Amino acid sequence: MTIPIRNYRQPVLSVQCPTCKREPGKRCHDEHGYIVPTHRERFRAAMKESCTSIRLFLDWLRIERGAPENTISNYERDVWQFAEWLDKPLAQAERSDVRTYIGELLASISGGSARRKGSTLRTFYKILFTDGVISSDPTRTVPLPKAEKVMPRFLEPSAVDGILNPGATTAEDDLGK
Repeated sequence: MTIPIRNYRQPVLSVQCPTCKREPGKRCHDEHGYIVPTHRERFRAAMKESCTSIRLFLDWLRIERGAPENTISNYERDVWQFAEWLDKPLAQAERSDVRTYIGELLASISGGSARRKGSTLRTFYKILFTDGVISSDPTRTVPLPKAEKVMPRFLEPSAVDGILNPGATTAEDDLGK
């Protein structure tokens, strides 16, 4: 029997199962070939205790911080992605889990995006720690990727002259070049 759990954005069957690598649209099978709930469905069912922690975090974002809905949606997605990667209740996460997760993120996405996801987890666990849900914060000493610094671009002297003297024409402009 399958548990009809849906992702808040897409049905579970529309993505590839990360555990058994079944194709999208197919069902997961156990070692005997019987159809079983997908690993993601089993994961979602097992994460009911984490749902209260995530709901607590989202309520804090909405009420205490006054965050816009886009921010709340992004933070929720970031926490769920970590929860799916972790594959155990969020309250049982350890420092090594968070470090490994951020390291894997850096291999696949930009440093700025990995930093945002790490910052989301840091805020999430800080709230859980403050409210007494967890006894220690696994993200407290985890270093986040540094923000990329971009060198400034300079204007050519002719461009500066064009900005300062917009009505001035040169001899080349008079000749039609």
